Amino acid sequence: MAINYDIEVRDGCLCVKTSGFAESLEEHMAYAHAAYDAMINAGCSEILIDEWEMEYRLGTFDIYKLAEDVANSAEVPMRVAVVTNPENNIDARFFEDVVSNRGFKLLYFKTLDEAHAWLKS
Repeated sequence: MAINYDIEVRDGCLCVKTSGFAESLEEHMAYAHAAYDAMINAGCSEILIDEWEMEYRLGTFDIYKLAEDVANSAEVPMRVAVVTNPENNIDARFFEDVVSNRGFKLLYFKTLDEAHAWLKS
């Protein structure tokens, strides 16, 4: 199965709904770059990503490499709020730490309401 996602702009925010899984770093990077490119093309500076139905399968080293790539690829200021299910918390928090240590504004949340509130604060 692949990572499946739908992207739309709502209230000036890029919203991404994601499901499925990927076992390769390259597929995860392509997904991250597609969301970033869509944000740039839409003229947004905020992304709300709903990964509740996505299964994380990358190993620790690949999560680290993905986080480095995401943080280093961002050329414009942005904020990213991600919602994930509790099964993904350990990997999500590690990813959040790596990107945050590089100055990238990304936080994981338990609910869409919390994520949306943070983006609008």
